[in-house]
Amino acid sequence: MGRLGVSKEDDYLAISGGIEAEWDFNQQSHVLAVGLGGSHDELDPTDGGSEQFPDRIRSADKDSLTAFAGYTHAFGRVTVGQLSLAWTHGDGYLTDPYKRVYVAGEIGPETRPDTRDAFALTGRLRHYLRDLDAAIHVDMRYFADDWGVRSDTLDVSWVQKLPNQWRLTPSLRWYQQGKADFYRPYFNVARSDGHYSSDPRLSAYGALSGRVALHKDWQNWSLALSVEGYRSEADYALRNVDSESPGLVEFGVVSLAFSYRWFSAPTSAPSVRVEPPPVRVIEVVP
Repeated sequence: MGRLGVSKEDDYLAISGGIEAEWDFNQQSHVLAVGLGGSHDELDPTDGGSEQFPDRIRSADKDSLTAFAGYTHAFGRVTVGQLSLAWTHGDGYLTDPYKRVYVAGEIGPETRPDTRDAFALTGRLRHYLRDLDAAIHVDMRYFADDWGVRSDTLDVSWVQKLPNQWRLTPSLRWYQQGKADFYRPYFNVARSDGHYSSDPRLSAYGALSGRVALHKDWQNWSLALSVEGYRSEADYALRNVDSESPGLVEFGVVSLAFSYRWFSAPTSAPSVRVEPPPVRVIEVVP
Protein backbone atom coordinates (compact mmCIF):
# COMPACT_ATOMS: atom_id res chain seq x y z
CA MET A 1 0.00 0.00 0.00
CA GLY A 2 1.29 3.45 -0.84
CA ARG A 3 0.68 6.88 0.68
CA LEU A 4 1.16 10.41 -0.59
CA GLY A 5 0.53 13.66 1.24
CA VAL A 6 0.93 17.40 0.86
CA SER A 7 0.55 19.97 3.65
CA LYS A 8 0.71 23.71 3.00
CA GLU A 9 0.74 26.61 5.45
CA ASP A 10 1.75 30.25 5.11
CA ASP A 11 5.33 29.47 6.11
CA TYR A 12 5.59 25.72 5.57
CA LEU A 13 5.28 23.14 2.78
CA ALA A 14 5.59 19.39 3.42
CA ILE A 15 5.50 16.67 0.77
CA SER A 16 5.50 13.11 2.06
CA GLY A 17 5.07 9.58 0.82
CA GLY A 18 5.44 6.01 1.98
CA ILE A 19 4.91 2.35 1.21
CA GLU A 20 3.71 -0.37 3.56
CA ALA A 21 3.26 -4.12 3.39
CA GLU A 22 1.99 -6.77 5.76
CA TRP A 23 1.76 -10.55 5.86
CA ASP A 24 -0.55 -12.61 8.04
CA PHE A 25 -0.06 -16.21 9.10
CA ASN A 26 -2.23 -18.87 10.73
CA GLN A 27 -5.57 -17.17 10.01
CA GLN A 28 -4.27 -13.70 10.98
CA SER A 29 -3.16 -14.78 14.45
CA HIS A 30 0.33 -13.55 13.47
CA VAL A 31 0.85 -10.38 11.42
CA LEU A 32 4.18 -8.95 10.24
CA ALA A 33 4.20 -5.37 8.92
CA VAL A 34 6.98 -3.23 7.46
CA GLY A 35 7.03 0.24 6.00
CA LEU A 36 9.23 2.99 4.60
CA GLY A 37 8.41 6.67 4.32
CA GLY A 38 10.03 9.96 3.44
CA SER A 39 9.30 13.67 3.61
CA HIS A 40 10.68 16.88 2.14
CA ASP A 41 9.80 20.07 4.04
CA GLU A 42 10.37 23.68 3.01
CA LEU A 43 10.31 26.50 5.58
CA ASP A 44 9.71 30.16 4.73
CA PRO A 45 9.26 32.14 7.98
CA THR A 46 6.86 35.02 7.47
CA ASP A 47 9.23 37.55 9.09
CA GLY A 48 12.54 36.00 8.04
CA GLY A 49 15.24 38.61 7.48
CA SER A 50 12.88 41.41 8.53
CA GLU A 51 13.98 44.60 10.27
CA GLN A 52 12.64 43.24 13.55
CA PHE A 53 14.36 39.84 13.17
CA PRO A 54 17.32 40.30 10.80
CA ASP A 55 18.96 37.08 12.09
CA ARG A 56 15.94 34.88 11.31
CA ILE A 57 16.33 32.65 8.24
CA ARG A 58 14.50 33.59 5.04
CA SER A 59 14.11 29.98 3.86
CA ALA A 60 15.43 26.47 4.57
CA ASP A 61 14.53 22.86 3.96
CA LYS A 62 14.87 19.47 5.59
CA ASP A 63 14.39 15.82 4.68
CA SER A 64 13.44 12.81 6.75
CA LEU A 65 13.35 9.05 6.25
CA THR A 66 11.38 6.63 8.43
CA ALA A 67 11.51 2.81 8.53
CA PHE A 68 9.10 0.69 10.53
CA ALA A 69 8.65 -2.99 11.45
CA GLY A 70 5.95 -4.48 13.66
CA TYR A 71 4.77 -7.90 14.80
CA THR A 72 1.24 -8.61 16.03
CA HIS A 73 0.22 -11.78 17.86
CA ALA A 74 -3.25 -12.93 18.90
CA PHE A 75 -3.28 -14.68 22.29
CA GLY A 76 -6.59 -16.43 21.82
CA ARG A 77 -9.82 -14.72 20.73
CA VAL A 78 -9.87 -11.81 23.20
CA THR A 79 -6.25 -10.72 23.69
CA VAL A 80 -3.86 -9.24 21.13
CA GLY A 81 -0.33 -7.88 21.56
CA GLN A 82 1.97 -5.93 19.27
CA LEU A 83 5.65 -4.97 19.32
CA SER A 84 7.05 -2.45 16.84
CA LEU A 85 10.30 -0.63 16.17
CA ALA A 86 10.66 2.60 14.19
CA TRP A 87 13.78 4.46 13.06
CA THR A 88 13.79 8.05 11.77
CA HIS A 89 16.65 9.99 10.21
CA GLY A 90 16.40 13.75 9.78
CA ASP A 91 18.74 15.92 7.73
CA GLY A 92 18.79 19.65 7.00
CA TYR A 93 17.36 22.56 8.96
CA LEU A 94 16.01 20.87 12.12
CA THR A 95 15.82 24.07 14.18
CA ASP A 96 12.63 25.97 15.03
CA PRO A 97 13.15 29.32 13.26
CA TYR A 98 10.89 31.15 15.75
CA LYS A 99 12.70 30.06 18.94
CA ARG A 100 15.12 32.45 20.66
CA VAL A 101 17.82 31.71 23.23
CA TYR A 102 19.98 33.70 25.69
CA VAL A 103 23.70 33.04 25.17
CA ALA A 104 26.48 34.91 27.00
CA GLY A 105 24.56 38.14 27.40
CA GLU A 106 22.88 38.19 23.99
CA ILE A 107 19.57 36.88 22.63
CA GLY A 108 19.59 35.21 19.24
CA PRO A 109 18.10 32.33 17.26
CA GLU A 110 18.44 28.82 18.63
CA THR A 111 20.63 26.37 16.72
CA ARG A 112 20.13 22.61 16.70
CA PRO A 113 22.27 19.95 14.95
CA ASP A 114 21.49 19.44 11.25
CA THR A 115 21.12 15.65 11.55
CA ARG A 116 19.15 13.45 13.89
CA ASP A 117 18.67 9.70 14.32
CA ALA A 118 15.86 8.47 16.55
CA PHE A 119 14.49 5.07 17.57
CA ALA A 120 11.12 4.24 19.14
CA LEU A 121 10.16 0.86 20.61
CA THR A 122 6.42 0.45 21.22
CA GLY A 123 4.42 -2.33 22.88
CA ARG A 124 0.62 -2.58 22.76
CA LEU A 125 -1.86 -4.89 24.48
CA ARG A 126 -5.60 -5.17 23.82
CA HIS A 127 -7.88 -7.37 25.96
CA TYR A 128 -11.64 -7.76 25.55
CA LEU A 129 -13.78 -8.38 28.66
CA ARG A 130 -16.85 -10.29 27.51
CA ASP A 131 -18.83 -9.98 30.76
CA LEU A 132 -18.48 -6.18 30.74
CA ASP A 133 -18.62 -5.75 26.96
CA ALA A 134 -15.49 -3.60 27.23
CA ALA A 135 -11.84 -3.60 26.22
CA ILE A 136 -8.71 -2.44 28.03
CA HIS A 137 -5.89 -0.89 26.00
CA VAL A 138 -2.34 -0.59 27.35
CA ASP A 139 0.44 1.12 25.35
CA MET A 140 4.09 1.52 26.37
CA ARG A 141 6.79 3.34 24.40
CA TYR A 142 10.51 3.98 24.78
CA PHE A 143 12.22 6.64 22.64
CA ALA A 144 15.91 7.56 22.24
CA ASP A 145 17.83 9.80 19.85
CA ASP A 146 21.38 11.02 19.26
CA TRP A 147 20.51 14.45 20.69
CA GLY A 148 20.46 12.88 24.15
CA VAL A 149 16.66 12.77 24.54
CA ARG A 150 15.25 9.66 26.26
CA SER A 151 11.55 9.26 26.99
CA ASP A 152 9.04 6.77 28.39
CA THR A 153 5.27 6.70 27.87
CA LEU A 154 2.51 4.68 29.52
CA ASP A 155 -1.05 5.02 28.20
CA VAL A 156 -4.01 3.08 29.63
CA SER A 157 -7.57 3.28 28.25
CA TRP A 158 -10.88 1.60 29.04
CA VAL A 159 -13.24 1.26 26.06
CA GLN A 160 -16.77 0.66 27.33
CA LYS A 161 -19.57 -0.21 24.92
CA LEU A 162 -22.93 1.35 25.86
CA PRO A 163 -26.47 0.83 24.56
CA ASN A 164 -27.60 2.35 21.25
CA GLN A 165 -24.08 2.33 19.76
CA TRP A 166 -22.59 4.72 22.31
CA ARG A 167 -19.01 4.15 23.49
CA LEU A 168 -17.28 5.71 26.53
CA THR A 169 -13.46 5.80 26.75
CA PRO A 170 -11.67 7.19 29.83
CA SER A 171 -7.87 7.15 29.60
CA LEU A 172 -4.76 8.14 31.56
CA ARG A 173 -1.32 8.92 30.15
CA TRP A 174 2.03 9.36 31.90
CA TYR A 175 5.11 10.66 30.12
CA GLN A 176 8.69 11.55 31.06
CA GLN A 177 11.76 12.57 29.13
CA GLY A 178 15.37 13.59 29.65
CA LYS A 179 16.72 16.82 28.16
CA ALA A 180 18.65 17.23 24.93
CA ASP A 181 22.41 17.65 25.33
CA PHE A 182 22.21 21.26 24.13
CA TYR A 183 19.17 22.36 26.19
CA ARG A 184 19.37 24.97 28.95
CA PRO A 185 16.90 27.67 30.08
CA TYR A 186 19.76 30.07 29.30
CA PHE A 187 23.51 29.88 28.57
CA ASN A 188 26.00 32.01 30.50
CA VAL A 189 28.87 30.83 28.31
CA ALA A 190 29.09 29.75 24.68
CA ARG A 191 29.14 26.05 23.78
CA SER A 192 32.03 24.70 21.72
CA ASP A 193 29.68 23.00 19.20
CA GLY A 194 27.52 26.10 18.70
CA HIS A 195 24.26 24.28 19.49
CA TYR A 196 21.72 25.97 21.76
CA SER A 197 18.05 25.54 22.60
CA SER A 198 15.75 26.77 25.37
CA ASP A 199 12.68 25.06 23.88
CA PRO A 200 10.73 23.52 26.82
CA ARG A 201 9.88 20.54 24.60
CA LEU A 202 13.57 19.59 24.62
CA SER A 203 13.89 19.95 28.40
CA ALA A 204 13.64 17.24 31.06
CA TYR A 205 10.14 16.93 32.53
CA GLY A 206 7.23 14.65 33.29
CA ALA A 207 3.58 14.98 32.32
CA LEU A 208 0.21 13.57 33.31
CA SER A 209 -2.95 13.77 31.26
CA GLY A 210 -6.47 12.42 31.60
CA ARG A 211 -9.10 12.17 28.90
CA VAL A 212 -12.73 11.11 28.66
CA ALA A 213 -14.24 10.55 25.23
CA LEU A 214 -17.82 9.77 24.25
CA HIS A 215 -18.52 8.33 20.80
CA LYS A 216 -21.81 7.64 19.04
CA ASP A 217 -22.46 5.85 15.74
CA TRP A 218 -25.70 5.97 13.79
CA GLN A 219 -26.05 4.86 10.18
CA ASN A 220 -23.07 6.41 8.36
CA TRP A 221 -22.60 9.25 10.84
CA SER A 222 -20.51 9.40 13.99
CA LEU A 223 -20.19 11.90 16.82
CA ALA A 224 -17.16 12.27 19.10
CA LEU A 225 -16.99 14.46 22.21
CA SER A 226 -13.91 14.57 24.43
CA VAL A 227 -12.56 16.44 27.45
CA GLU A 228 -8.85 16.35 28.29
CA GLY A 229 -6.62 17.87 30.96
CA TYR A 230 -2.81 18.04 30.72
CA ARG A 231 -0.13 19.14 33.16
CA SER A 232 3.68 18.97 32.90
CA GLU A 233 6.25 19.55 35.63
CA ALA A 234 9.55 18.16 36.90
CA ASP A 235 7.97 16.26 39.82
CA TYR A 236 6.14 13.93 37.43
CA ALA A 237 9.42 12.55 36.05
CA LEU A 238 11.17 9.57 37.60
CA ARG A 239 14.43 10.68 36.01
CA ASN A 240 16.47 13.40 37.69
CA VAL A 241 15.56 16.90 36.43
CA ASP A 242 18.48 19.20 37.23
CA SER A 243 17.07 22.29 35.47
CA GLU A 244 13.28 22.56 35.17
CA SER A 245 12.10 24.62 32.24
CA PRO A 246 10.05 27.73 33.14
CA GLY A 247 7.97 27.13 30.01
CA LEU A 248 6.21 23.89 31.01
CA VAL A 249 2.48 24.04 30.35
CA GLU A 250 -0.89 23.10 31.82
CA PHE A 251 -4.05 23.15 29.71
CA GLY A 252 -7.49 21.70 29.09
CA VAL A 253 -9.11 20.78 25.78
CA VAL A 254 -12.76 20.22 24.86
CA SER A 255 -13.45 18.93 21.35
CA LEU A 256 -16.51 18.01 19.31
CA ALA A 257 -16.34 16.26 15.94
CA PHE A 258 -18.78 14.89 13.37
CA SER A 259 -17.80 12.47 10.59
CA TYR A 260 -19.54 10.66 7.74
CA ARG A 261 -18.68 7.28 6.18
CA TRP A 262 -19.43 6.78 2.50
CA PHE A 263 -19.62 3.02 3.05
CA SER A 264 -21.34 1.35 5.99
CA ALA A 265 -19.46 -1.09 8.21
CA PRO A 266 -21.03 -3.71 10.50
CA THR A 267 -21.11 -2.77 14.16
CA SER A 268 -19.54 -5.05 16.77
CA ALA A 269 -18.13 -5.16 20.26
CA PRO A 270 -15.04 -3.04 20.97
CA SER A 271 -12.27 -4.26 18.70
CA VAL A 272 -9.20 -5.85 20.23
CA ARG A 273 -7.21 -6.39 17.05
CA VAL A 274 -4.08 -4.24 17.02
CA GLU A 275 -3.66 -2.71 13.61
CA PRO A 276 -0.03 -2.13 12.57
CA PRO A 277 0.33 1.66 12.66
CA PRO A 278 0.90 3.24 9.25
CA VAL A 279 4.25 4.83 8.51
CA ARG A 280 3.85 8.54 9.10
CA VAL A 281 6.73 10.98 8.75
CA ILE A 282 6.53 13.20 11.82
CA GLU A 283 8.78 15.13 14.13
CA VAL A 284 9.66 12.66 16.86
CA VAL A 285 10.09 15.47 19.37
CA PRO A 286 8.07 18.66 18.79
